[in-house]
Amino acid sequence: IFLRGYALYLAGERRKEEEMLELRDPLERCSVFNSNLKKLSMELASFREKGKLDAFGLYLYGIVLKELHKQKDDHDDAGLGFETDEDALSVLIDSILLYPLNWSAWLDLTEMCLANSTIHREVEHRLGPLSSHYMYHFFLVHHFLEQQDHDQALLLIEGLETIFPKSNHLKAQAALAYYNMRDFDQAQEQFVDLRRRDPFRLEHMDIFSNILYVKECKAELSHLAHTVVRTDKFKPETCCIVGNYYALKGQHEKAVQYFERALKLDRSFLSAWTLMGHEYMELKNTPAAIEAYRKAVDINPRDYRAWYG
Repeated sequence: IFLRGYALYLAGERRKEEEMLELRDPLERCSVFNSNLKKLSMELASFREKGKLDAFGLYLYGIVLKELHKQKDDHDDAGLGFETDEDALSVLIDSILLYPLNWSAWLDLTEMCLANSTIHREVEHRLGPLSSHYMYHFFLVHHFLEQQDHDQALLLIEGLETIFPKSNHLKAQAALAYYNMRDFDQAQEQFVDLRRRDPFRLEHMDIFSNILYVKECKAELSHLAHTVVRTDKFKPETCCIVGNYYALKGQHEKAVQYFERALKLDRSFLSAWTLMGHEYMELKNTPAAIEAYRKAVDINPRDYRAWYG
């Protein structure tokens, strides 16, 4: 059930992205949706009534309901069988209670909590049985970081590191917290230690390159850029690192080329939009900079760097 349903969901998402690329008007782009959602919703609702959905089936049903709720906000589709946001929340929590190790379900739950603060009490109550589970604490770290509550996140990370002392994920989360607190020296120490543990890691290395750029560490940024290119040059993180390298050298046109290359690989890569906006400002191309910052804000309205730009 899950494999077939998730394949249909991903196929619909791909068609939606292809249609959006052909449209220039932002309003028209908002009207494009995954055409498989309604069919999946009806099928999965039937399976749930019969008790045939396991934790992963419930997870799929939850994200389908979540996406349908977004459509409901954009379209007047009364009578078309849309479910409520509370239904999506309940299904996702049921999935997590059955299998707490599904990190994707926690990420979707975080997105819902950030979009609607009124559900926090219900989420805390429903997840009571998992309050001492380490996955619940990982979820809280991610949620606090997204809310820019970095002190709370660091306290939880410190506790989790007693259980997972060699966790690269926790080390990266701590580095992000210090970076967002603008404690660049401490963030750099965390990233250096992270690279020592995992020299081939690319995830979050674009943030590390931002720190090296701000601190004007030319030699370190050059070394990082050459290393990640050898690791995998067809990653958006790699393109952003190389873009930062050229930006620090004052070659802003070439930096923009690499940020554009990053966006060809991943249109939703937040760092590339923000950094490209900075480079357009350096090139005195204000309209292009505004558009880049607007794209970044659309992806993550809580990212202060895009708002600052």
